[in-house]
Amino acid sequence: MEKRTTHSTQFSMLFYKSMSIILTVVLLALGAQVWAQELSLYDDKLTDVFELGYPGASKGDFQFSKTYTPTDSEWFVSDYFSDSLVFDAQLKFDSKKNASSSYQMRIGKGGQVYSFRGSFGESVPPQWRNGESKLAKNGGGPAYAPWVDDVWQMVATDNQLNDAKSGRKYFIHQAGVYLKTPEQTHPFYSPQLAAYYDAEKEQYTTINWGLQAHTDDNERTGYTSRLLYYTRYTNKGDGIIQVDCMLYNFGSDTLNHLNVPWGGVRESSLQHLFISNPKQGFEMVQAQFGEGKSIKTRDTGGWVAFSSDAAGDAPALGLVYPVDESRLPDIMRYGTAGSVKNRDYHVFSIIKRVGNSLTSGKSMTFRYFFVVGNSVDEIKEKTDRYNLSAYSTPQPGKRKESDIKKLSYVIVDGQVRVSTDSKAVITLYSQPVQGAMPVFYIQSKEGKGQITSNPNYYSSKPFDGKTKSLKLLGFSNKGLNQSVN
Repeated sequence: MEKRTTHSTQFSMLFYKSMSIILTVVLLALGAQVWAQELSLYDDKLTDVFELGYPGASKGDFQFSKTYTPTDSEWFVSDYFSDSLVFDAQLKFDSKKNASSSYQMRIGKGGQVYSFRGSFGESVPPQWRNGESKLAKNGGGPAYAPWVDDVWQMVATDNQLNDAKSGRKYFIHQAGVYLKTPEQTHPFYSPQLAAYYDAEKEQYTTINWGLQAHTDDNERTGYTSRLLYYTRYTNKGDGIIQVDCMLYNFGSDTLNHLNVPWGGVRESSLQHLFISNPKQGFEMVQAQFGEGKSIKTRDTGGWVAFSSDAAGDAPALGLVYPVDESRLPDIMRYGTAGSVKNRDYHVFSIIKRVGNSLTSGKSMTFRYFFVVGNSVDEIKEKTDRYNLSAYSTPQPGKRKESDIKKLSYVIVDGQVRVSTDSKAVITLYSQPVQGAMPVFYIQSKEGKGQITSNPNYYSSKPFDGKTKSLKLLGFSNKGLNQSVN
């Protein structure tokens, strides 16, 4: 007798088969999420490289969030890109005593400050660039620098390899890369390798692999990057944010021009720059950036401030830095970026010259403070009252091998997993001891996995999509290179 399958039976079979596939996909996705969360269990140890610093002022209502919400800030690139593409985290402080001490700071995926709002409005410049004809070949067109240049970040250069006239540009941006080749159609930010939020201390730390920003020139030069950027943002209360920075060079290049920080403000919000002097006063200055205007930090009082009022009697944003007395003092550069329509940018940068250069296998640690207030006088008062300039010189983090925690991993079913017993097959340092190589777990877009000290393992172009994910596992004296699956 012929066996017949009814439409109802066929439907049931298809239904259960479809549900099985959906359930499998969901379980795999949940498994991947749990696995990713497990690898992040060590992030608190990987990011623990800074000393405490300033103990803090009176605190108000502080909020931290990893959830994106729109802001009122106009970036002039909304026809091209939304700032949701760059968003990583938000730090928000609502002062209960002084409304002008409140702020909202947004951290980008590259660890950069891409939005900083206070009583003065949005202080980070718009991201539009002019439509020169040469930009027609760029993937981003006139929006080719979305939150990768006119932001607060670190930038490192090897002056021996940087020659703009011949098209050999060497600039390792903390933020990310320009959209300067036709294949680039979306922003790409320096990969985040680890991140950790400490709710008790109200601080957020991120580790990023800084990238060579000029992607068009890199095609000719073959420049890559072997630089890690560590950044910690800590709410200290009373409108004060402590920013701790560390650079670790695991490559062979000598980085002898370090901008910590590189940044500036939106002139339409904070038009006037005031520089302190050693006599406890301050004065307004004006300049065009790039016309030789610079000053040694030791010739100042250790802080600058921006305000919309020529007398400084309006909400202000200050930046406090160490007054360097070394033989090669830090250099401060400033000035209006130019006449490009809607760029609206007053540049401010401190060139760090401590030790003159960052050589292979070494790190450098820096600190500065942002301060918000209702006037430049209040910025000065807070800086003096809390002695912030003195706290701007950090102590190096733990570097002796005996003091550094060890991280253990195993490989199970083609995945790198955190090890909690004696079965560890990989043991790494949580911090970069001198000369150590970082060890990454990299996954390709095809799902292959590699434990390696070469972040370019799958591609020399980090932005081309061949690398799906990049995670810092720790540091090894010899580096590692091992296939996972």
